[in-house]
Amino acid sequence: MKKALIVDTFSHLHRAYHALPDLRTPDNQPTGAIYGVLKILNHLREHYPTNCGVCVFDSPGKNFRHEMYKEYKANRDSPDEDFIKQIDPLIACIKANGWHCIRIDGIEADDIIGTLANMFSKNNYQSLISTGDKDLAQLVDEQVNLINITNGEYISINADNVYQKFGVWPHQMVDYLSLIGDVADNIPGVYKVGPKTAQKWISQYDNLDNIIAQKDKFKGSTGDNLRAAIDQLILNKKLITVLRNVDIDFDDKLLYFQKQDVEKLKELYKQLNFSSWLKKLPISDTHEPPTCSNTDGIHNKPDTFFFIAKTNDDSYLEVTCKGPYAEELQKKDNLSITDLIHVLEKQTHIVTHNAKNIFHLIDNDLSKQQIVVDDIALASYVLSSHKQHDLTHITESIANEPSTDINADDISNIWINLNEQLYQHQTQKTIYETIEIPTQKILFAMEKRGVLIDTIYLSKQGKNFEERINNLTENIYFLAEKSFNIQSTTQLQEILFDHLQLPILKKTPKGAPSTDEEVLHQLAEYHEIAKHLIQFRMLSKLKSTYVDGLMSKVNKETGRIHTTYCQTTTLTGRLSSIEPNLQNIPIRTTEGKLIRKAFVATENHVLLSADYSQIELRLLAHLSQDQNLCQAFHEGLDIHTITAADVLSKNRKNITAEERRWAKTINFGLMYGMSAFSLAKQLGISKPQAQIFIDRYFNRYTGVAHFISQVKEFAHKNSYVQTIMGRRIWIPGINTKNMHHKTAAERTAINAPMQGSAADLIKMAMLNLHQELHDLNLRSAIIMQVHDELILEVPEYEQEKIRSLIHDVMTSVSTLNVPLEVSVSIGKNWDDAH
Repeated sequence: MKKALIVDTFSHLHRAYHALPDLRTPDNQPTGAIYGVLKILNHLREHYPTNCGVCVFDSPGKNFRHEMYKEYKANRDSPDEDFIKQIDPLIACIKANGWHCIRIDGIEADDIIGTLANMFSKNNYQSLISTGDKDLAQLVDEQVNLINITNGEYISINADNVYQKFGVWPHQMVDYLSLIGDVADNIPGVYKVGPKTAQKWISQYDNLDNIIAQKDKFKGSTGDNLRAAIDQLILNKKLITVLRNVDIDFDDKLLYFQKQDVEKLKELYKQLNFSSWLKKLPISDTHEPPTCSNTDGIHNKPDTFFFIAKTNDDSYLEVTCKGPYAEELQKKDNLSITDLIHVLEKQTHIVTHNAKNIFHLIDNDLSKQQIVVDDIALASYVLSSHKQHDLTHITESIANEPSTDINADDISNIWINLNEQLYQHQTQKTIYETIEIPTQKILFAMEKRGVLIDTIYLSKQGKNFEERINNLTENIYFLAEKSFNIQSTTQLQEILFDHLQLPILKKTPKGAPSTDEEVLHQLAEYHEIAKHLIQFRMLSKLKSTYVDGLMSKVNKETGRIHTTYCQTTTLTGRLSSIEPNLQNIPIRTTEGKLIRKAFVATENHVLLSADYSQIELRLLAHLSQDQNLCQAFHEGLDIHTITAADVLSKNRKNITAEERRWAKTINFGLMYGMSAFSLAKQLGISKPQAQIFIDRYFNRYTGVAHFISQVKEFAHKNSYVQTIMGRRIWIPGINTKNMHHKTAAERTAINAPMQGSAADLIKMAMLNLHQELHDLNLRSAIIMQVHDELILEVPEYEQEKIRSLIHDVMTSVSTLNVPLEVSVSIGKNWDDAH
């Protein structure tokens, strides 16, 4: 029997788009979904030999089902622009690979597939339908099978498999789906009827018609729900049934696989940057010799040493390398760190991934040896901060396909590609070379030195928190009138909403009553238990995350915490840290300040904190050129007081502390693109009142309003925004048709220039300060960086000199239209140094 492959293309395209890495060409064209579908087609062609191959596509617009039911698929968002961009090139690739493509206006892909399968069966073919859509299980019979892809495994589905999976036979699938509904197509089933109930009914009555005929035999609320849904069930059956008689001019011989169009595929694969597939294509007689990049000689020097290294379970090194003296490492079985150091110290130029890890491995940043060290993770980050920058993802992004084993040749090819992009974007190259690469070495020194922790004090605070948690637990049990697991969301819901009968104020996405912090604050007006729960959660998090978490990270030999700073994880250029995360240690609460007291200076030293004052608001003034905002900073006025007076129409002298806090929320919130709804929620006022505040704000700061409009326009046009140093910050989803995602992307775009510029300034300040400390032969050292704050460990005899030095360095790091202000304070612990 002859065979035909029928592919539900959009089913695979949607899954590939959402599941696979965001692969892109050097000019930022999305290709990940194309790659995913083509990989599936290649696998199908190789492992399921058939005579015919047809890829079926949905057509845009509505069809007869929308006329029958206006809510049909109404829950689906419009596809992203990046998704739409990949459809035409995908079709071109499919055709060039010899497949046939069918799309019919006003007809769904399912109906075309059903009709093709029916016609192939009549012509004595076996049809294999590749899909992820359960609706098509209704087509399965002796001549029609499905091919599903689950966790990368291709699985053939026959009638027995359908029954094993759904508990009904293929001819019963329409009735089964009619009963339970189809969320994907926005078709409601019978209320509270799930798969098990539907299977039971169909097993007993065989089909939906019999169930409807016997509707009065069903008892209880389920029976009531069934009888209430009769009209919907009849409609559902029409909506879910796949047509098998669409008007198609069918000729099986015209659907045979065609010969690959090699020249067309070469053109397409070059455009899409599918380099490995390009290499596998046959070489034509008319091919041109490869051209040399004008930067080949610069980026691929013969004296460059490319390598990656890691320790294995036996504490030996695993090194993949190429370049000068590589054979010294390649010929040894059990490499030691000494072996690697011996080879590295002979180099003049090294290229690796995550060089900071290598510095820690060899306990040397190679500065004294004057070796140039390039890092493909940092290069990738500067060019595309919105992507992931682990070695696998970088390889996939450059090769535009998933990676397997990565070797030194791959590192070399990646570096050539990234470096060529840097040469094409000189501003990004400057940021990479003058900010990111030198910052990496400072972070290595900071991580190596670490920060001293007073473990005795921290342990004492942990016991204090534990006692308070125990007391709160007893109080909560008393108010709940029973003991229960307070950490269990389900048990807490039962206590609050069933036992105590408190009002349900919000629900989770799954429909359960919410018990989040916002809800607890509102419930505190109804019952005292909520206040205790808020305190319980706060103290429990402090105890587990910060007390126990910090204690577990203290190095037993040094008594210090040696955090890891991450340069490539944030969108805007900000640093983050892990093990532990220093950026999230609380400061505003009394209990949080107790945690910071555990960070101490060593004997005869102090901690010095230098913090940029309102840096993002100052950068907003600089970037927006708003006259009122700039004037306020030049005159040293309190921005929040001025804003409060303007939005509340009051004299500045009469502004209260609470009103100033409101203005602070407005100043920072609008800089983050906050809506009237969100502002109203934060201030506890009505949405119309919040909108009045916003309007008054922008009436005073017209330059800010114009700047925000310009930033959004620029982001929509270019898909990125820029910092004052020219760093590009790519904004994913800025042009999506999903309004929720688009609005969120616009908020990111509005704030990114300020946050990214602040990140650039603090890094530049670190670099300048580090150099000054070295040149002046001072013993003070930077030990922490948290957002806009630098913390130094300073010998007591240097503190006044460092206080003056750091102020001068940080305020002069860049010339803005408004003055940079730095708050410097000193103490024996981190909290006292604030």
